[in-house]
Amino acid sequence: MLQPTADADELTTALRHAAALERMQVATFSTEAGSGSALLDQIPMTVRLQRLALRFARQRGQNADLAITGAWAGPDLWP
Repeated sequence: MLQPTADADELTTALRHAAALERMQVATFSTEAGSGSALLDQIPMTVRLQRLALRFARQRGQNADLAITGAWAGPDLWP
């Protein structure tokens, strides 16, 4: 029996092996395409985080683009 693991690569390898034993065709997709720039390689992760924040804001009925609300948004606080 396959034990749960925190290592996604181990799980992917185990599933690929099991499928091969059953003679099933397997395709593995990866999002690890580096641009060679440490700065640009952060963009996919950042976009996912922003989409998650947008989803949570919509679920709460809030504006995801509005950072300062309530009493903190008073014009006297921000000259």
